[in-house]
Amino acid sequence: MSQQQFSQAVFSKIIANKPNDNVVISPYSIFIALLMTAAGAKSDTLQEMLSALCVQDQNKQNADVPLVLEKIASTKSVSSANAIFASKDINLLEEYKKVVSEQFKSEIEQKEYYFSDSTKSTNEVNDWVKDKTQGLIKSIVDNIDPKTALILVNAIYFKASWEKQFDKSLTKRSDFRLIGNSEKINVEMMFKYNKKVLYGENDNTKWVRLPYVGGELNSIFILPKSDDCSSSSLQETCEFVLSCLGEGNLSSKLRTSDVELTTLQIPRHKVEYEEDLVPVMKQLGMIKAFGSADLSGIGEGPADLSISKIVHKAVVMVDEQGTEAAAVTAVAVTLACFVNKPVYNFICDRPFLHVIEHSETGTVLFMAKVMKPDSKEK
Repeated sequence: MSQQQFSQAVFSKIIANKPNDNVVISPYSIFIALLMTAAGAKSDTLQEMLSALCVQDQNKQNADVPLVLEKIASTKSVSSANAIFASKDINLLEEYKKVVSEQFKSEIEQKEYYFSDSTKSTNEVNDWVKDKTQGLIKSIVDNIDPKTALILVNAIYFKASWEKQFDKSLTKRSDFRLIGNSEKINVEMMFKYNKKVLYGENDNTKWVRLPYVGGELNSIFILPKSDDCSSSSLQETCEFVLSCLGEGNLSSKLRTSDVELTTLQIPRHKVEYEEDLVPVMKQLGMIKAFGSADLSGIGEGPADLSISKIVHKAVVMVDEQGTEAAAVTAVAVTLACFVNKPVYNFICDRPFLHVIEHSETGTVLFMAKVMKPDSKEK
């Protein structure tokens, strides 16, 4: 599945650039925003974008988008919205408007003051973002350049309760060990004792799959099997998860069975992240879109169009009741210039990975690498 392969590609580049930082992204949001942009790309620009997105058949991928959107929306826990804010200087092509409105269900806004009135335009885009993410993300653009031709935005909001919630009375302050085991921080740690949990492991990695109400959405928490808290152990775990995504079969690789855990321990936390995706996408081979681009399938204007910015923000909050998360991606286009019963534990007291996925479609909604959790107070 191209979306899982893209998740692997973009997440691997970001965590390689930020080895010691918390990272959380929505591969889904980035994928949709760029796919919507690619719908107006042509020639080499299009080929580079599709290659970076791991898409082999653009028509099929675009046709699949509304089906995936519908399945994800049917969970009632996920809402996703797309919008295009376009300058009056751009004559959007009817074919492009048809594709983005029918297949991507995108709103299209085109007003006289886009984007000559920078303050008013900026506030309007950010108000849309705040509304679609239920206030979790308050802004995505800052002082929009009046030369901007259009801004394409995807927003995703997620809120779901655990199928089996954590008992809040068991939550207590506990140590979380940082990489190298040389330092500890104190966090609010959630506990379950002697409970059956969907658990899996291999020689180097272990994971638990915690379903949300309805069973269509899951969180997967992933730890190195080694307790040494070393960067090499975490790297090995990251490489394993990324290889599963690269093969497009995360769920089948991370198989689980119902196992009674003596202790399940996960920090209550909030992770936020912001990334300028232009360098990342260039690393993935998307070059022409930022310079001598052919985005003529979007519309006609006084000059050629090219991408100037790709901004991504994401936040994930985990507590005893469930998970709340949101992400926004904005693409700014400007005028160029068993034998014996073993004892199983899953103790997240050291850096870990976190994936939120939609089971049926395999869509990766959020991915996080948590190095130093910010404990979320209720």
